Amino acid sequence: MHVPIFRHKDAWAEERMAPKVADAAEGRRIVAPVQSGRDDLPKDILIVASKLKDYIRAKSGMNTSADVMGRLSEIVRLHCHKAIENAERDGRKTVMDRDF
Repeated sequence: MHVPIFRHKDAWAEERMAPKVADAAEGRRIVAPVQSGRDDLPKDILIVASKLKDYIRAKSGMNTSADVMGRLSEIVRLHCHKAIENAERDGRKTVMDRDF
């Protein structure tokens, strides 16, 4: 439980959030981290942090947590894996925009 007078990022705090009831009720899919089965794939951040932070600030005036970059990189990896599968299914060795 969040206690406003304490720092919520102390060691006992959990970094995960449960899906919103509205998301589950509307049938929205919750994207899980990519499990490719290969440990040798790079886990680098794929997002340009400064560009994303600038965009979010210009659009909404909000700040962006550093945790967003890792999570967004996982989502990009997931979509890349799907695009690779689509290109392979079409017999191509090039991933194209239509694969996304």
